[in-house]
Amino acid sequence: MASAEIGKLATHIRQTAGDPDVIYYAPTSPDMTFVPAAELTPEAIEANTTLLLTTFAALVSEFLPHMVAQKSGAILTAQGTTALQGTPRMSGPGPAMAAQ
Repeated sequence: MASAEIGKLATHIRQTAGDPDVIYYAPTSPDMTFVPAAELTPEAIEANTTLLLTTFAALVSEFLPHMVAQKSGAILTAQGTTALQGTPRMSGPGPAMAAQ
């Protein structure tokens, strides 16, 4: 998601339910697939990084100040096991998951 889209989403959440006390981020996409490492493209890396890292960081930036101000809150993220241990000769979302 682009930064402007995150801002709109955050505004909608705040208007509907107020600032959240908990963020749970577990993204997925039908386009997120593993490919042989030699076939991984910069476009695939960018798409995975946007979904798995950049959007997560933008959401945290939006809602963390409220959690800090109230001295309470939680941020949870769910990822695949490839964030910890890669698949031999395969790549894709794993490096972006590990960057979280």
